[in-house]
This record gives sequence, structure tokens and C-alpha cells, in this order.
Amino acid sequence: MTKKILAVLETIGGIASGLLFCTIMWQVLARVVFHVAATWTVEVGKALFVIMIFTGSPILIYRDGHMAIKTILEKLTGKKQN
Repeated sequence: MTKKILAVLETIGGIASGLLFCTIMWQVLARVVFHVAATWTVEVGKALFVIMIFTGSPILIYRDGHMAIKTILEKLTGKKQN
């Protein structure tokens, strides 16, 4: 039962993350390419970020983990990382 709930939360968080990325990309395109202020993207972005936090927190608490953003530098090893 717990694994099913965590799977649903992960799915919702993943969808919210993807939608947040699309919203941010649309905002950049609208401002730079189309020269239009897409103000709705700010509000949608805030709501999606809150959804990501509230769906990710129970998963991290259950797994005794913490949120981390991996960068390209962490993937590199040795001289490449320097």
C-alpha cells in the first residue's frame, strides 16, 4: 500500500516537474522571441513548484533522504572534474 502511494506521488511530482520545465521554456520563448509578457506562467510555475515540494517531501521522509540537484560536474571523474 505504501509503495503504491509513493508511486502515485512520484508520478504527480514528475508530471509537475515536466510541466514546470515546459512553462519556463514557454516564458522564455514568449519574452525573447515573441516579445510578449506571459504573466500567467509565473503563477503556474509557483503552483507547480508547490506541488513538487508537497509530493516530494513525503517520499523523502519515508526514504530518509534529502533533495539534491545533480550537476554535470558530479558525473565527471578525475582530471575532467577539475
